[in-house]
Amino acid sequence: MVFIIPSILTILTAPLILWIVPSSIEDAKWLNEHDRAVAYERVRFNQTGTGSTKYKLPQVWEALWDPKTWIMVCTSILLNAGANVTGTVSPVPRSRTLAADSIVLMDRLDSSVVF
Repeated sequence: MVFIIPSILTILTAPLILWIVPSSIEDAKWLNEHDRAVAYERVRFNQTGTGSTKYKLPQVWEALWDPKTWIMVCTSILLNAGANVTGTVSPVPRSRTLAADSIVLMDRLDSSVVF
């Protein structure tokens, strides 16, 4: 129930947000000419660009050589790998009907699915 309510809210509000929030400064209908000029100046000062849809090879190489990109990728992988291992791999309860070898094999099978 804790995850269902936020999920429903997200599903209901996502199309509304996609419809309301503009994708560029030019599409923002509520901006007048002065506000639009201020927005363009802010984008120019931050050197972020106005949203080109074309990929340029030097930009791809720049992103691949940037240490911040690799820190973000490694952090994401390590955090998700740790969460998956602790959530999926669990010790098999010992029972009188299973031999010790079977328990080890079942645990190894469960661990191999994760990786």
